[in-house]
Amino acid sequence: MTFEKAIKQSIKKYFEGVMPNAYIEANGGSFTYTPEYFDDLEKEADGLDKKSKDKGKKEEDVVDELD
Repeated sequence: MTFEKAIKQSIKKYFEGVMPNAYIEANGGSFTYTPEYFDDLEKEADGLDKKSKDKGKKEEDVVDELD
């Protein structure tokens, strides 16, 4: 198996909800980037986008403020 094929397979399994259990166990049982983590991150980003629209600011202005 090539490295590229392994990466593609890993990403596909991740999106199917298959978690790398051996990796999680090897790291003491914690895994930061779960599908739930990205769901929460997406909701947070949507909330920031709505706030910026409510204030009448353009998205570019919000990005400039973060820098």
